[in-house]
This record gives sequence, C-alpha cells and structure tokens, in this order.
Amino acid sequence: MAFSLEARTSMTQVLFFRAKRQDATLRHYSGRVTIDTSVLEGIREGLKTKLLDHARSYISLLPDI
Repeated sequence: MAFSLEARTSMTQVLFFRAKRQDATLRHYSGRVTIDTSVLEGIREGLKTKLLDHARSYISLLPDI
C-alpha cells in the first residue's frame, strides 16, 4: 500500500585517508482490503466517472516532455 525510501551518503577525509558511508532504509506498510461486489456493482458508473475525471486532471498537470 505504501513505502518510503531514505538514503544517505557521507564522506570524511582526514589528510590522505577517505572514509565513505552509505545507508539506505526501506519501510513498507501493507494491509488487506476486501470489497462487497454487490456494493461495487451499485456504484460502478459513479466511481468510473470520478476516476476518469481525476486521471484526466492529473495528466493535464504533468509537464510536457
């Protein structure tokens, strides 16, 4: 359902000696979801319309490449 990735790199130099340190942390969160198919059938058209509107809005805000 969600994740976060944090990475750090650091370098320490004393005279001619260099030490490099790298760390990475990955956290994830998950869960289980269920949906009643009869409820989904009842809201299908409204949900479809909202999702399409949201997707179109999101795409229109993306920069041109």
